[in-house]
This record gives sequence, structure tokens and C-alpha cells, in this order.
Amino acid sequence: MGLYLDTLRCAAGLALRKLTHPGSAQGSIIQGFKRPTLELHNGVRIVLGERSQSRTGLTLIADGGTIEVGTHCQFNTNVSVTAIERVRIGERCSFANNVVVVDHDHAFGQDSAFDASEVFIGDDVWVGANAVILRGVHVAGHCVIAAGAVVTKDIQPAYSVWGGCPARMISMRPDAHE
Repeated sequence: MGLYLDTLRCAAGLALRKLTHPGSAQGSIIQGFKRPTLELHNGVRIVLGERSQSRTGLTLIADGGTIEVGTHCQFNTNVSVTAIERVRIGERCSFANNVVVVDHDHAFGQDSAFDASEVFIGDDVWVGANAVILRGVHVAGHCVIAAGAVVTKDIQPAYSVWGGCPARMISMRPDAHE
């Protein structure tokens, strides 16, 4: 399995320090935070916005897909983002510990190994600890996804608060604009 890196645009402070083996690269994002793991397979593209930060255990896996992260995003411990199609994350998003974002799932009983569809997370979204965002989900800007939520459908409208398994709308943020 060879490594073909279509594009890796790095944010200020991201240094590609070591190519460990085909399909994997590591770098660090800003001021002494631990290095994330970037796994790159099959002609991928990862775009990291400026001034994004991560703690230990950030893993970005693009296997034939694209991951785009906006500016000023924060990833706490053990966040995992995986794309075989496309995952787009807006600006100023925050991800708590152990969040999983994935744009595909297994296609049991079909010729294709996976079903995939784009995940889009709007600007200024906060995702609580242990939340899971599944394929095909679009999250409107300024939303909150509660800890432990499993998001299986679009999160609308902007400024809404969602939680549960599967996630459902709980309320509107107090700062919601009418």
C-alpha cells in the first residue's frame, strides 16, 4: 500500500516531522501540544486551518477521502476523524475528549465494502465528550452536541442543542438569534 499525498497544506506551526511508514505521517499543531497522527492513503487531501490545536491522541485518517479543518479549531484528547469520502469542519469548532467523526459505515450484504457520504460541521460548533457523528450528517453552525450523543441525522437549526442516542433536539442556545 503506497502513500500518495495529493495535497497537505499545513497550518502555521505544523511541522511534518517524521514519515513513519507508507500511509502514515506525524506532525504537531502549535505550541507544545502532542503530535497528532495523520494517516494518508490512496490519493488523499488533508487541509488544516491555521491556529488549530490538539491534545494527545488526535487521529486524522483519510483513506481515499478528504478532511478539511477550519481555523481556530480545538481537539481535546483522543479525537478521531476518518474519511473515505469527505469530512469538512468549519472554523472555531471545539471537540471534547473521545469524539468520533466518520463519513462511512460497513455495507453488509452489498458489493461495496462501505457506504459513505459527506459529513459537514458548521462554524462555532461544540461537540461534547464521547459523542459520535456518523456518515451523511450536516451540523448547522453554532450548535452544541451533548456528551455521549450519537448523531445519525442532520442537526438543524443553527444554535440548537442536541443530545441522546440517537441525538434529538433538546433546546436552543440562550444566545440564539431569532
